[in-house]
Amino acid sequence: MTLACLSSFGTSTEHRYWLNTDFFGLTNLVVTWALLLGVAGYIVNVHFLLDVVCNEETASCGWLTGSYNILLVLAFLCHIRVAFTDPGTVPPSAVPTELMKQSKETLYRCRRCENFKPPRAHHCRICNRCITKMDHHCPWVNNCIGIRNQKFFLLFLCYALAVCVYGVTVVTRIFITPVKSLPTSVSVVELVLTGLVGAAAGVFVVVMLKDQLHSLCWGIAKIDRLKQQQGEDVVPASSTFHSEEAQVKNRSWLHKAFPQYHYPEVRDTVVVIFVV
Repeated sequence: MTLACLSSFGTSTEHRYWLNTDFFGLTNLVVTWALLLGVAGYIVNVHFLLDVVCNEETASCGWLTGSYNILLVLAFLCHIRVAFTDPGTVPPSAVPTELMKQSKETLYRCRRCENFKPPRAHHCRICNRCITKMDHHCPWVNNCIGIRNQKFFLLFLCYALAVCVYGVTVVTRIFITPVKSLPTSVSVVELVLTGLVGAAAGVFVVVMLKDQLHSLCWGIAKIDRLKQQQGEDVVPASSTFHSEEAQVKNRSWLHKAFPQYHYPEVRDTVVVIFVV
């Protein structure tokens, strides 16, 4: 039963559930969960917020721990959605649309998949699939970032940054504000290490978030920017690939802030534009 269940996960068309089974990627996935649930979840929550801060500020304990854990849960859920969501693989039966055939754009066939590769789609050697509007393959989520999971990735970065800032602020507050008695469960070494891990993770997330915002604002993925730097031609954002049958709908802030939305469909003949 277990083997049959595990065999349902993969990145090919035969697999029922999407999950990259690359060993290095799975290891990074577990490490990221350990940082989120272990360091940010247990150490900051139990040792710092509950044992120290709440003892000093009983009145504000509820909203301090509540707001922090809401951000933590949202970051974890977004990470899961990024890792287990098909990033926008091109179906083997995909063919150019009539508008594509009539345009002057060059139509390509993937040398590895041997299938039609739509403009601005790229082949990922780790996922072993062509990904629509692929930005990059992120080892920390064990998945490609593409048209169907980029929103989840962007939300994960925002919530993860908020968790890092929150955690570092709590650690700093314990350092600079005298407390009546530091519990035996909390050590100075633990405070320093947690603060350093939170600060380093925060800087790393800021760099990735800046890169993602650049891609969204300028309409060009990271992999396409790298190709441009190497002198290769890149399909512009205003091509027929993006304009054909594209539907942009107004979304409420609640819809944008949580890891749920109606996926843009990757159909056999056209790829619908990604909307945050």
